[in-house]
Amino acid sequence: EKKQIVAGSNAHDEELKKSRDAQMQAMETYLDKSTSPYKRAECASVLMGIICAVESRSAQSEQRIGDVVVVEEPTTKEAAVQECENAVRSAAQTDSSRFQAAIRGLQRHVVTKNGRAAAAFLYLHPKIYAKLDSQSKLKKVAVTMGVHEQTVRTWLNMGNVKCKDNAVIWVPMVEGMTWEDVKKQFKPEWARQWDLEPNERVPAKELEPYKTHIAQTQTQVLTILSKYTEGTTTSGRMAAAKHDKSGSTIAVKADSQKSTRKDKKQGRKFHSQEMFVIDKVTERWGSGDPIGKLEIKIELSLREDCQPGFLEPDNKSCFYSSYLDPTKSQSGFTNWLNRVLDRHDWALRANSIGQAVPDNWRADSEENAADIRMKFSEAGVDVVLNMDQTFVNFYIEEKEVIAPKGVKRVGGKIKAEVKKGFTLMVIVNMLTSEIEAPFLVFDGVKLKDAKNPHRTLAYKYRDWRGSAPGRTAFMAFQQKHWFDGDITIQCLDFVLDVLHPLKKVGISMDMAPAHLSDAVKEYIARRTAEGRLVMAFINGGLTSILQVCDLAVNKQLKSLIKKGYYGWRTDFVKAEKAKNPGTTMRRIKLKIDIEKMTEITEAAVKDFNALERKDGRRSIAKTFRSAGQDPWTDCAAEFKAHLDSLEKLPAYQFVDNRIETRTAILLGNKDAPNDFEEEEPEGEQSG
Repeated sequence: EKKQIVAGSNAHDEELKKSRDAQMQAMETYLDKSTSPYKRAECASVLMGIICAVESRSAQSEQRIGDVVVVEEPTTKEAAVQECENAVRSAAQTDSSRFQAAIRGLQRHVVTKNGRAAAAFLYLHPKIYAKLDSQSKLKKVAVTMGVHEQTVRTWLNMGNVKCKDNAVIWVPMVEGMTWEDVKKQFKPEWARQWDLEPNERVPAKELEPYKTHIAQTQTQVLTILSKYTEGTTTSGRMAAAKHDKSGSTIAVKADSQKSTRKDKKQGRKFHSQEMFVIDKVTERWGSGDPIGKLEIKIELSLREDCQPGFLEPDNKSCFYSSYLDPTKSQSGFTNWLNRVLDRHDWALRANSIGQAVPDNWRADSEENAADIRMKFSEAGVDVVLNMDQTFVNFYIEEKEVIAPKGVKRVGGKIKAEVKKGFTLMVIVNMLTSEIEAPFLVFDGVKLKDAKNPHRTLAYKYRDWRGSAPGRTAFMAFQQKHWFDGDITIQCLDFVLDVLHPLKKVGISMDMAPAHLSDAVKEYIARRTAEGRLVMAFINGGLTSILQVCDLAVNKQLKSLIKKGYYGWRTDFVKAEKAKNPGTTMRRIKLKIDIEKMTEITEAAVKDFNALERKDGRRSIAKTFRSAGQDPWTDCAAEFKAHLDSLEKLPAYQFVDNRIETRTAILLGNKDAPNDFEEEEPEGEQSG
């Protein structure tokens, strides 16, 4: 490794005296000679540092370039990592051609079958590299394709044992290729250096030696179908290969091409329907209630321009007959929707609230927690809260029950709407180490949206809090019990004006869409200007590390709610059975109203707070400190211990292992698992 570094330095000291183009070519050749991926990575990292120095000094003086100093051997692994990071960061800022060449040392370039056919075209066409001998041609083609010379030799040199296996594929492809087909695979400025007609092909006599070479050892005659095979389509080629049971027909997939359309953010047809979909998707996502494929389809079916017989301005296209006609395959609508979403950077995803842990989770967590502490400390808050919304089922039935072995159906006679539920905003206080009064959101109409407000549940339960002993909760209503912008503002008003009037309250929350809507942002700015609110957000992917409610409260609170539910369930079933004593048990459907569910939640909060006070447990306050969010006293030791404990968990170890593997490969560690250098299987296209 030390020799490689010194060799790189010496090679470039010599080449700096030559022209810029000569330097570029020498660098490519030097990198290609280092066949080991570890050596290539080692050399590339050093070259990046050299390049940075060369570029910066070249900018100062075109006459003289000073000596380039290369550290021969890092003293420690940490120093080596830092050296590489600095070199990469500095070199990347130049974005020079030399940097682009050096970065190739970190990558293994996989050339598809179409690319190999193009390489053969360049090698065999008499007007390309015409003045060079065979060996020089191979080198030129290798540089053009961005691979090692030995790789090209396995494709084109008949003296190589692997040549026949490659030639049997690319020879039929080259026969159908024209210069127009080949130059599309390269940059226009490169292709313009050759004065060839678009329809020029490789002469048949250039391919004859390869055909003879293949025929001498070929035991089975193969039929190669590609996009250069005249009279074929993609689907036809794939079908022919699929139905050939002998396996003698091979269909070569076309390389995927990035769109060059200037209007690539728009569909060629049905533009108004496309924009309707995107507006609806954006609106629903911002409200905290993401829309699904079926709802999109229903919404479209209600539009006038999606009715049967409605034609687009071209008088040919009909959206209904293309995508909504029930007599046709529904895959057409799915494909259209996927294309629309992809053009606007959306995608269909599983309906989940889980978050991925970021690669630099520890550094990100330390920075986020420090920002929260500083914000609360500088503002001089009186109260520190963490708020987190969580879904609670009305009927918290067991997923598994005890039954005799061998019984296939174990359903009982007690039935419930297991998907029905509500959203609970859990609010925890650091100073008191307790859960504050619960804020619940049930299905219903908002007061401001109701035609007859006095008939709504929101009006009926507007004074629930304090209407009887033990009633502490606030009951809100939304069409789908979601937290949208209005409900978020209502909840913050409850916290500031009811729970903590006249105090400056510091609140940390996650970055749920409803918390970041324009209306909520305006509200936060207004209450901040009043000196009542200091808002801090926990960044995406870090809630499992910094969200106090997630760490210390939600699981146990839900367990207490479940306990209260089963107490009610037992009493309810007994009462139903008592209506018909002495008879066979009939089917019973559980029915619980929102008042009872609210009382169960209030009781669970009360029980949790009692446990917090018992024997000085104070788990909420301790969790604020271990999450690094105590603005009044130093909590660095607890926070570090918390992060250290997370590093032992598999989810966080996987992230660290992935980073260490990348670093090891960059530094040339031979023992590192090289998960990032695996070559794609034959016939697969590069990602």
